[in-house]
Amino acid sequence: MQQKLPRLLDMGVSKLAQYDSTKSKLPQRLEEEVTIDEQRHHFLESLRLQRHDWLNHVQVIMGYLKLKRYDLCEEYMLKVTEMTNNESRIAALGHDGLEAFLLTYPALHKEMKLEFQVPELINLTAFGHDEKQRFYFLVRGIIETYREFSQPNDGLPNSLVIELQALDHALFLAVEYEGRLQEAACLEALRELAGQMGNEEGFFVEGLHNDQESIMEFYFPVNQEVKE
Repeated sequence: MQQKLPRLLDMGVSKLAQYDSTKSKLPQRLEEEVTIDEQRHHFLESLRLQRHDWLNHVQVIMGYLKLKRYDLCEEYMLKVTEMTNNESRIAALGHDGLEAFLLTYPALHKEMKLEFQVPELINLTAFGHDEKQRFYFLVRGIIETYREFSQPNDGLPNSLVIELQALDHALFLAVEYEGRLQEAACLEALRELAGQMGNEEGFFVEGLHNDQESIMEFYFPVNQEVKE
């Protein structure tokens, strides 16, 4: 019995070490589960919004057909088609995090309407991981900055329109905001964001900026071909 005791103690220490190791991973595991739950929630909210929007589109088209306004019906259908094509181009950018953020944003943040325009196919898959993450950080930073410093607009929606274009040696972001805005704090935050990105010459171009309107430009330098 005395000879078996050390072995039992060793087994107990080993089990305890395994328990401590598992226990130390619990916060990380729980954090990952929370992140997955949040992503699932964002996805479901986005699906609910899209279902609601498509029902609205169908009702508008049916209304034009009943009124025999075929010209307006065709115009509206073309508008919905372009909106859907734009979402398809967003979904083809080649960065899952950026695509998910842009496509689920309307369902999650109704206080500021976002319109992210991608007029032609752009592929980021040729970028290195770090470069793609920097671009994602930039786009998300711009949107979150304007959302943070937007203010209630007497019941009217604040709106942010961002157009993404591929130039020869840069990705170009044209930013236009309309609505109520904390202009000084927003501009300071945008400058800080540009500084975190390196803020090379010509990277951040400041345009018109006041408490009701803001126009900015960002040039993200690239070496790879990004057009499809």
